[in-house]
Amino acid sequence: MASRGRLQFVVATCIIITARAAIDIPTDCDGDVDLTFLIDDSGSLSEADPPGRPQYTWNLLKTFTKNVVRSLPVGRGTRVAAIRFSTDAHLQFDFSSHSDSASVQDALQGIKHTGGNTNTAAALRLARTRLYNGAADRASARKIVVLLTDGLSNLDVNSTEPEATRLKAAGVDVFTVGITEYIHRDHLRRIASEPHETRFIHVLEFTRLNAIIPKLVYPICWLPVPTGPTPEKCLIPRCEECVTEDTCIRCQVGWYWDTASMACEECQVHADIAFVIDNSGSIRDKNPEDKSYDNYILLKQFVKNILARLDIGPETTRVGAVRFSTEARLMFDLVQFNNTNNINAAIDGTTFEGGKTNTAGGLRIMRTQVFGGSRGDRPEVRNVGIVITDGVSTVDKSQTLVEAKIAKDDGIVIFVVGVTDKINEAELKGIASEPIATHYFNSTSIRQLDTILQELTKSVCSPDNPSETRNRKRRELSQSIQPNNIATHREQASETVTDTDQTHSETSLVSRAAEHLHTLYMAIYTNLP
Repeated sequence: MASRGRLQFVVATCIIITARAAIDIPTDCDGDVDLTFLIDDSGSLSEADPPGRPQYTWNLLKTFTKNVVRSLPVGRGTRVAAIRFSTDAHLQFDFSSHSDSASVQDALQGIKHTGGNTNTAAALRLARTRLYNGAADRASARKIVVLLTDGLSNLDVNSTEPEATRLKAAGVDVFTVGITEYIHRDHLRRIASEPHETRFIHVLEFTRLNAIIPKLVYPICWLPVPTGPTPEKCLIPRCEECVTEDTCIRCQVGWYWDTASMACEECQVHADIAFVIDNSGSIRDKNPEDKSYDNYILLKQFVKNILARLDIGPETTRVGAVRFSTEARLMFDLVQFNNTNNINAAIDGTTFEGGKTNTAGGLRIMRTQVFGGSRGDRPEVRNVGIVITDGVSTVDKSQTLVEAKIAKDDGIVIFVVGVTDKINEAELKGIASEPIATHYFNSTSIRQLDTILQELTKSVCSPDNPSETRNRKRRELSQSIQPNNIATHREQASETVTDTDQTHSETSLVSRAAEHLHTLYMAIYTNLP
């Protein structure tokens, strides 16, 4: 299988563009792109029109967006959507509306200027909820937003930067283009993704917009990598992996980058997987005061980044999820969703509850409601639980390790991700399956979770180790002695009793048969290799 697991991958030289770089427009991007323009349609645009030339500035802005589109391989992996915003935000067209460059340019040209206030928050929110929601966008595509504005947000101002944070946490790379001297530079920098040197662009006049097209197109098409002798990640780690200082790799969906073999490896394990996600108050207690990011959104994005590396489908890998705070709740079971986009949408739709940390409850719900037979659990495939938590059990804590042992004895392989230095490491290692080195992972912060993504994915996608095989055999044996199977033995045994003493003989025989059968199974159970 190892030789089959090596994918012919895309190798891209990641170029960092400077203001003076002499560059050509690429004919193709490094992978698929889902690009959205957020176009400021407020009244201040018409204020910049020269006398006697109405909508001159608006037309320059539309021409710029058309020229950007003309520079991209629309229809050959790149799709384009557009939102205009003033007092409100409006979706002009989505990714599926136009399939070639000419029709996208025509659609951009047809957008009418309406004027009004500047509600940037509404535009960012609409992009996240309508276009980058896991259903409209492609899991394999780079997700790009280009915000074009000539002034300051003046509606729902306090929501603007938090909405930008939510959009970025959903895996979207945000570029901001500020036009004229009236913009708020620091505000637009905070909206933009990092590094700000390539994600924030300032232009003093609308007539100079076309000069920045190369500076915008190259980062969209070819993401730069960090400098330094041993970079571990490119800027969007869920779809890029660094090989050297200036070379990066993208693996297709369902494959992951293996640093040992230096190749894209296919996830060889088909499994039933349950995510057990901490939803307690401590997750957001660690949010920064400047609201530059939201830990709960980052946590959900980490789950989606794992999903992108799995081969999800009704006959391959299936996924369920549990969240826990003061209480534990089933989010969805193994049969509710059968593709990555729908699972991503369900993860995104999960609301933050806060409260205490009932890890025991989360493990119990995982075992009984995700891996219970009535929920679609398949006995022939691996059962995997991935527990993600940032703290210490505070509810029913004496039962945490008890529930973990019951789950593991039932054949469930448990991976544990502990986040921050506030965890109870002994407890989390006790929850994890053995060997601990490949089933327990720790990240210093939620923002750094992707640093463990490679090794976690590799462990989840590796074939069973002997202890996991043993646990699955135990589960199969335990299932074989359930009451319905004992009833079958009872029926067979009852055929041998005589009519004259049927009741007493049947009871005695069934009791002895069940006892001997149980003894036999337990002897096999405890002496598995």
